[in-house]
Amino acid sequence: MNAPVHNEGYQRYVKYAWMFTSVIVLVFGRGLTPWEAIGRLVEDQGVGSETAATIGFVAGYTIPMTVGFIAIFYFLLKVDMNDADLKQVTGVCVGIMIATAVASHLLGLGQILDLSTYYSGVHPALGVPAWVFASYFNVYGFPLMICSLAIAGSAIFTFFTYTEPATLDTALRRLG
Repeated sequence: MNAPVHNEGYQRYVKYAWMFTSVIVLVFGRGLTPWEAIGRLVEDQGVGSETAATIGFVAGYTIPMTVGFIAIFYFLLKVDMNDADLKQVTGVCVGIMIATAVASHLLGLGQILDLSTYYSGVHPALGVPAWVFASYFNVYGFPLMICSLAIAGSAIFTFFTYTEPATLDTALRRLG
């Protein structure tokens, strides 16, 4: 991307975001110890080609979940949480994950949602999010869910840094 950076303060943090993601992926995805992962970053003076390939592999393997997390992060950064209804926000986030699971099935990438695992007898406000989470958990497991979340976080941070840094400013002001 050659888009102008309006706030160069965030640009320097993009490198650190991807370094953090590298450690997460190397520890949870590859099984390295945290010290081995940090050692690899030091040896490569940042994210090296082998580590980048590992991140790419994990992102590709977990693409429905990673795309879902990216969409959720985008939505959460764009919505004004002070004016938002928590039930609606939760509904949108769960809907995004359902949509990516359905898209995964339609594209032949595998079936994520299994109706036989739905929690019947539980209020839908709890049952549907739990069912979606459990479905992704059963397919990918906790380590790859953590990797996917880290990759999505760094991807959306990079996107907003280079395209809409004002959105990051607004989100950080809302947090603090």
